[in-house]
Amino acid sequence: MRVLAIGLGGAGSRIVDHLFDHDQRSRVHCMKALAIDLDPNTLQQLRYLPPESRLFFPPIDPDRPFDVDTSIHIEEVMTRLHQIDTSQIDAVLICAGLGGTLVDAVPKIAREIRKAFREPIFGVATLPCRKEGKKRAAKAMDDIEMIGTFADALILFDNELWYGRLRKEMPQWSGAGGRVAPLYLHRVRGDAKGAQASNPRDVYAYLNERIARYVGLTLRAGEFTERGVEVAEVVLDAGEVLNTITGMGLVSIGYAAEMLPPQTPSILGLFRSKKPSMEEMHEKAARIVSLAKKAVYEETSISCDLTSAEKALVLIAGPSHELSMRGFQTVRRWIDRSISGLEMRSGDYPVKNTRYVVIIVMLAGLRNIPRIEELREIRDQFRQETGVVHTDGRPLPGDVPSSPDALPPDTAGIGVAKVSAPLQSPPPGEPLPKESAADLPSLSGRGRGWKAVGHVENEALALLRVIKDRCHPSSEANGSPTAVAGPEAPPETSAAPIESSPAGAVKKDEKEAPRGERRSRKRKKEGEDFGITWIR
Repeated sequence: MRVLAIGLGGAGSRIVDHLFDHDQRSRVHCMKALAIDLDPNTLQQLRYLPPESRLFFPPIDPDRPFDVDTSIHIEEVMTRLHQIDTSQIDAVLICAGLGGTLVDAVPKIAREIRKAFREPIFGVATLPCRKEGKKRAAKAMDDIEMIGTFADALILFDNELWYGRLRKEMPQWSGAGGRVAPLYLHRVRGDAKGAQASNPRDVYAYLNERIARYVGLTLRAGEFTERGVEVAEVVLDAGEVLNTITGMGLVSIGYAAEMLPPQTPSILGLFRSKKPSMEEMHEKAARIVSLAKKAVYEETSISCDLTSAEKALVLIAGPSHELSMRGFQTVRRWIDRSISGLEMRSGDYPVKNTRYVVIIVMLAGLRNIPRIEELREIRDQFRQETGVVHTDGRPLPGDVPSSPDALPPDTAGIGVAKVSAPLQSPPPGEPLPKESAADLPSLSGRGRGWKAVGHVENEALALLRVIKDRCHPSSEANGSPTAVAGPEAPPETSAAPIESSPAGAVKKDEKEAPRGERRSRKRKKEGEDFGITWIR
């Protein structure tokens, strides 16, 4: 499968650098590469990418040296991509480290790539370690959801998982023996004795080498050259790989390799039959099965549940005489019965001049990934502790800004009620604002409860007046109520004498009282007739 690989930031650029090295050494040449970063030192430390494949954007604002939106010019990126021969590519591969800075450029670049290319876009991303903090872990979870909206699939590699594995594989310091480089480490540093398990740079370099082996061998499946590659019995071309992972969300890759024992030529070997014996065939089949179990349960890029995968792909590679089709079919049936989906693809990739037998098990459409659930919980805790949804300071959905200026630019003035100082309840006797009734349907209820109460009070009072008029009709003449005729009339009750006040005192007080206070007294009196006490 021929791809255009784009590395964003330090992690993405180093991954693309190692992928390019594997592609050049395999002589298949199925990869075009470009590394983008805001740090010139990172681009200078790349070992294999040519200078024309490195794109540096100096920061424009010195106060914001890592501002992706203002620093990266998408026009220049697309111009550089159009200068690369992309006529035969099958997909676009974007590599980045989740939780970092340059991963924020994925939406901008992916939109322009969609306009210029018809090929699918895949992502290769690394998850941060726990020691890097909750903020980076929360941003990594946001980045996964963000990339999922632009990419057709995302291949994940867990740094926390692999950091522990590689530290165990790399031998510790011993005074007598010194340091011994593990498998393939000489390709990372060039000096076998310089590998240090206590140095994070060596461990991460070894991790990038592993990622390049996982992804690089998958890309080279089905690509043939005149030298070093034989014809496969079950061909696995680029279309099979694309159909396995396109539109499948999260993807995991399992990889396991075993070094073949050295074969010493002998005179007796000339007289032996070239047909392998039953014991040798059984050993080769058992090797393939054991490697498959190791790739699924021990050497996956991220810990996952095999039974939750929608699609799967199995690829075996190595010398043709060491690849057992019997073991290959056994592994195929096992994976096919274990996954939840129905699509299973497989093939072999014979390679000359190699001492290893390798198997790759790719699981696509994963639903049960414990590490993703852990990152989601960390993000929820981070949001509760800081009170922000995203790491750039945006507020929680339920929060209301204290002023219109605090609203985001994309939501200011759209479907948001006017925000002002908190409203206070009016003092007794003041009239309610007449315009409150029209605003009631659109109010959120914060600081405006007194308007709603006043509106309901007016309606209830009007209803009580109608009931009173129907039950106790009164004459308008002289403003005095008429006696109720019939046996249902209530008997007169005697009351204690009330001291009379000077004539005209009550009327004078009522005239001098404010209009709102008189209305309140009237409501109170009418309410007492029905045994109701108004509460504001």
